[in-house]
Amino acid sequence: MTAWGKAQFRAAKSAGQSKQADTAASDPHKYCDPTGVPRVDSTQKPIEIVESSDEMYIFYEEDHGWRQIYMDGRALPKEPDSSYLGYSVGKWEGDTLVVDTVGLNEMTWLDGAGHPHSDALRVEERFRREGPDALRLSITITDPKAYAKTWTAAPRIFERKAGYELTEDYCVPPENVGTRRAPSSPAPAGK
Repeated sequence: MTAWGKAQFRAAKSAGQSKQADTAASDPHKYCDPTGVPRVDSTQKPIEIVESSDEMYIFYEEDHGWRQIYMDGRALPKEPDSSYLGYSVGKWEGDTLVVDTVGLNEMTWLDGAGHPHSDALRVEERFRREGPDALRLSITITDPKAYAKTWTAAPRIFERKAGYELTEDYCVPPENVGTRRAPSSPAPAGK
């Protein structure tokens, strides 16, 4: 991690320690904020990928969310609007779907431990079939503000569940999480 990344990570750990003996207490997802890319890919719940002529959609059972991936050959925007799931473009390299995502806000973590990312995060996902019922996903992280070098996470396998249909799964924060307090605004000048 860079100095900025380490400071963000320490802040997440400290916030968690002040509420409970667990960093998860400060996890933005505990308040039902979207998990964001790439953390959304670590879901243990099923996903469904749907392809149209110039787009792909990934539907996530967890939090009943979805992503749009443009497959029409467009380039990534130079200054995309910031969002939880970013702006994604994809292309086929042989039998591998390569998805590049930028425009991710800093309001999510890379994982449940509190590893941060900045708005400079770029995520490359590589989806490849590992047989008729398995999909292999590799994720590469590039974020020069938070990490000293590009790194690739251990690949994961999604296994097909024949006949399974995605269900509704919405996040509802438990009562013991409490409410977040918005940062207080400075008083107007002259008052």
